[in-house]
Amino acid sequence: MTVTMILHGMFVFIDDGKQIEILLPYVDMHKGFIRVPFQPATQLDASKPATYTLNGPKAGQDTIVRPDLHLLCVKHFQRDEGAKRFATITVPRPRLAGILTGTDMVNPFEIPDKTNIVNPDMKRFADMFILEFDSSDSPILQGGDGSNIQLPAGVVTITSGPDHEMNEPQHRKDAVIAAVKHLKGLNVKWDGLLPSDVRHDKPAILFIQPPGCSPSFGDSL
Repeated sequence: MTVTMILHGMFVFIDDGKQIEILLPYVDMHKGFIRVPFQPATQLDASKPATYTLNGPKAGQDTIVRPDLHLLCVKHFQRDEGAKRFATITVPRPRLAGILTGTDMVNPFEIPDKTNIVNPDMKRFADMFILEFDSSDSPILQGGDGSNIQLPAGVVTITSGPDHEMNEPQHRKDAVIAAVKHLKGLNVKWDGLLPSDVRHDKPAILFIQPPGCSPSFGDSL
């Protein structure tokens, strides 16, 4: 069967070559959820960060840490285990990784030291991703505390973002700060402006612009 994972919001992805850790950084007024069809949603609590591992799918060859997927890609940064987050979800490398929605940035990131930054001048970002896995076993998100989530239909959606419309630059700036805290030594700032804020023409990247969307970051070890 095919297991499909939809990721909507801001994430930090860490790819060690075999598996990918998906971190959901904590941002004030954000909420994190894991949703499976026909089951109650699991709300994530930053005061008790959850850990889950996707079991069942086979490891693939693709990765989400790619500049063409419009996330800021960095190399060889050390994780900051003290950074506040909703959850860490570990998955094997997928068979396929892609993007579903995103938008243009009016201004690029401000990065004083671009060493080990793959695409420092990125001007677009995605905030909804899709991962697909091949699985011969019944897929399950195995919780570190034993609270397993079954995936009988092979579909799971993970969201990290505001629960109401916050389409404003300051919110996006705060989200970037929260993500950057997860990689020690990384210094990235952004003014948070999108074309809709400055009444430019429609974005050149033809995706839907969700309210309050923020960039994601990827690190390859």
